[in-house]
Amino acid sequence: MQALVVGPGLGQDPRTIAACGTILDAAASQGIPIVVDADGLDAVTPAILQRHGARMLLTPHEQEFRDLAGKPGLPASVGAYARSQGVTVVRKSHRTFVAGPDALVEWLVQKTRHGVSRTSPLRL
Repeated sequence: MQALVVGPGLGQDPRTIAACGTILDAAASQGIPIVVDADGLDAVTPAILQRHGARMLLTPHEQEFRDLAGKPGLPASVGAYARSQGVTVVRKSHRTFVAGPDALVEWLVQKTRHGVSRTSPLRL
């Protein structure tokens, strides 16, 4: 396996979330890079991040970030969370923040009149 993506469509059943946590831990233990989105974020625990955060990319929107970190998804909070957990976070929105343990970049996502998104990096 080259990588693992978990999250979309998992649902909120506690047994599913627990199984997802087990899968995340097992994959990360084998050095497999992991992208976690949507419902999969509910399976991310501090223990998993402590052991495997460097191999994980979390992609929450504002409310998912608030649920995950207990703070609003503002640039300073996203950056602090990424540094403290040793993980990369892409906090999605019309202003998307990408933060890793060592850096934070904000991307301004704009819709064109044709519905296509364009991005441009902003310095923080």
